[in-house]
Amino acid sequence: MIEKKSLFTTPKGILIIKQRGIGDVILSTPTIRTIRKYFKYAKVSLVLDTPSTELFTSDPDVDEIIEIRKGIWNILDVIIRIRGKYAIVFDLISTPFSLFLSFLSGAKVRVGWLKPENFRGRFYTHQVDISKSIPAISSNLRAVRRLGMVPVTEKVMVFLSDKEKERVKKKYFKLLSLKEEENIIALHPGHLFETRRWLPERFAQLADLFRVSGYQVVITGSKAEVETVEKVKRFSREDLTFLPPVSLREFACFLSSVDLLITNDGGPLHLSQAVGTKTFAVFGSTDPYNWFPYRVPEDGDYIYSNLVCSPCAKKRCDSLECLKRIGVDDVYMKIKGFLKKSENP
Repeated sequence: MIEKKSLFTTPKGILIIKQRGIGDVILSTPTIRTIRKYFKYAKVSLVLDTPSTELFTSDPDVDEIIEIRKGIWNILDVIIRIRGKYAIVFDLISTPFSLFLSFLSGAKVRVGWLKPENFRGRFYTHQVDISKSIPAISSNLRAVRRLGMVPVTEKVMVFLSDKEKERVKKKYFKLLSLKEEENIIALHPGHLFETRRWLPERFAQLADLFRVSGYQVVITGSKAEVETVEKVKRFSREDLTFLPPVSLREFACFLSSVDLLITNDGGPLHLSQAVGTKTFAVFGSTDPYNWFPYRVPEDGDYIYSNLVCSPCAKKRCDSLECLKRIGVDDVYMKIKGFLKKSENP
């Protein structure tokens, strides 16, 4: 066992492995901030899947991004880059592949998840028991607590420069004819899984209600979500404005310039929080206890039908009752209520 004094003054680097979705990566940013505080002079490298890398291109707490792409040559390149260069590995996903990278790095200290029913965790030198489900931010922070570190924050954050935010704002406000002095609500109706995608016709009705109430409304979506966006536009009685698919970093900048994002549980929810924008989330098959770890109403709010069968975390469902139970008026009134509370605490 390495003593704490030598642990935090190691001349070698620190490797953080956090692949998976954009939201998962954003929820680990408080852990990254804590690691940087304790290892001020060590090189901090972050292993990510392709979609998330651009969010950390100007992050002051990350010295190097190691991107995981498809193909054996990329994997071989990653192994060469990490072999023998790190004193500590924080494996924040603990999949067979991340365990493989942790072990091949040669780091003497390897922190990773342990489930009683899964033997893989026994290959880490410092195991973190994750048998108990807790909010995702706290779950990630268990890794640093395992080495005696005290978290410096529980707030998610993505670093964007004022210059790039202003550039994106100017570009898309002009394109979409948005007025800066009037409130803007963005609606993101898409999601890869149907069990986490509120009905397009209800997003359309909600958009219409806010338009009638005097808000500017913008529908957003990625290239993979254009079909859902088109359904929302067809169901709407208003001529809704649509932000065309943009890069992830531009999307983050755009979200930072609106007053509220209404979305399903997913990456945009956490990206909105990471840039300081209030967020309202509709939850279906997932548990808001784990995936909405934010202050209500200061940061936003959510709605959840809380059926006996939920949360189930399924990707497909024949009934989708958990989403059908959530009515437009319920969402509208809850949003108006939390906006009133946040404006008049």
